[in-house]
Amino acid sequence: MMLTTRKAHPQVERAVKLILLCIIDFVVKNEGKTTLEALDAHTGLKNIGTKWCADCLRLLVEEGILELNGTEVTGSVPDLTAILEQEKTVLPYNYGKPWSESDTALLCELHMAGNKDVIVAQKLDRTEGSVTLQLSAGRKAYRMIPWIERNSIIAECFSEQVSPNPER
Repeated sequence: MMLTTRKAHPQVERAVKLILLCIIDFVVKNEGKTTLEALDAHTGLKNIGTKWCADCLRLLVEEGILELNGTEVTGSVPDLTAILEQEKTVLPYNYGKPWSESDTALLCELHMAGNKDVIVAQKLDRTEGSVTLQLSAGRKAYRMIPWIERNSIIAECFSEQVSPNPER
């Protein structure tokens, strides 16, 4: 069994997948059975929007991942656990980990060599968004990064970049 989302904008698709995984995780923690009210209290889905809530639950029911009987939500704990484990393997190894000085130096080397963010992300075992954000954060506040004084590669990389808003 595999968790899939309908093709949409990548950020929307990622948001939907996170919501689906949150729902699945909550059902697993409750031994495969919960209610819509408990699910809403835990995930806050109605705060996101009733349509999102309904769409996410409908997708899980249509895919055969969960069953909905009245207000009771049920699912097979082994199947749901397998989905959660499978989704963990999709993320890069360094996902969510803080950037070290050596990672940032390698990022700078690869970036200055002209590599695209996608290639840099693969080599650093990070997401493309993380690479873009790290480069952007360094460009906007490069003087505040303590590594600048210790590492000439990082200093060169961030000093060459021009801020999109030089007045700030």
